[in-house]
Amino acid sequence: MFYHRCSRGVQQHRRLCIEPITIRPDGTIDEVKMTSQGPGEPFGPGEKIYGYQACGLKGTAYIGLDERYEEKLTNISAGDEAVFRYVKSEEGWKEISLVCAGKGKIQILMNGAEAGCAAVSGEKGALCSVSAVLHAPAGEYELMLKFQESDGLEVMELVLN
Repeated sequence: MFYHRCSRGVQQHRRLCIEPITIRPDGTIDEVKMTSQGPGEPFGPGEKIYGYQACGLKGTAYIGLDERYEEKLTNISAGDEAVFRYVKSEEGWKEISLVCAGKGKIQILMNGAEAGCAAVSGEKGALCSVSAVLHAPAGEYELMLKFQESDGLEVMELVLN
């Protein structure tokens, strides 16, 4: 299935997306959820996930331009959410590393359950790297970043291990 969604916070900018569908023997099609990787496999341990790959955003956050990364997750406010579908590990999840700018607190949820929390203490517009402990067993998950505090917070990339 091919579709497009808004990008850069305005309807005039679009991102082309593709998702596989499965037609059941009886002719029905299950709901097709938007994913971050399209027809590819879920993101695995050590694989970079870019902020612009969020497939679901709630609140004021949107995908914006960035000089170094081309695009980033920006305009983040407290209460905003960013969803990444899907991440998968055969060994479980123990750590998340983020490249961000600004300051804030990010709650990390995996399939809706809290798996960790990251505190970002950088400066507006200046990149910083932070890591936080994760607690999630092996499996495939919908990853959600729930922004609890934000002062110029932007997300460029994240890596789960």
